[in-house]
Amino acid sequence: MNQVLNLLVKLAIVAVIGYGGYTFYRSYFDNDTDKIGSQALVRQVLTINAEQLKGLLESGPKNNRPALMYIFESTNIVSRFYFADIVKFYDLFPRDKLNIIMLSLDQDPKAIAAFLDKKGFQRLRILRMDPSERQNMVGKIFELGGHFDGGVPYVVVINKSGLIEEVPLSFNRSDKIKHLIERSSEQKT
Repeated sequence: MNQVLNLLVKLAIVAVIGYGGYTFYRSYFDNDTDKIGSQALVRQVLTINAEQLKGLLESGPKNNRPALMYIFESTNIVSRFYFADIVKFYDLFPRDKLNIIMLSLDQDPKAIAAFLDKKGFQRLRILRMDPSERQNMVGKIFELGGHFDGGVPYVVVINKSGLIEEVPLSFNRSDKIKHLIERSSEQKT
């Protein structure tokens, strides 16, 4: 009887560990886009072109506020790693103090929606670059002083003067971004 009980306990432990591993895999690597919630979220993913992006980037300085732009791909593991850090700035700064632009380079809007759904970021409005406009977008960012080569993730703060200040990949990225935003907010225009 004890052997049967021990076997059942071991099977239960293996099942719990297996389910935990499966859940972790799904949350980070699976790209299931057939979920009902994800399908509904596609409506919140607006596709824009390079000219519209330039207008958005310039609208911050025109309205006397800096802008924070995060370019990412939902399937890129480094993009996923920094995504939650960028989202924190929605709570740190009110909309009238900071223009936040979340720009996805995903080919399929359903991939972005599935990622948002799984991570609990349904409240976010995500912009998606039209894939045919990617090269034009690089040019527009160059016009504003950025050095974007198409790689993700890419983070910049556009100060009140309309100039791009790039944020390097690092573990203290949040502090660097906060410093740039606060410094820009103090600038006289």
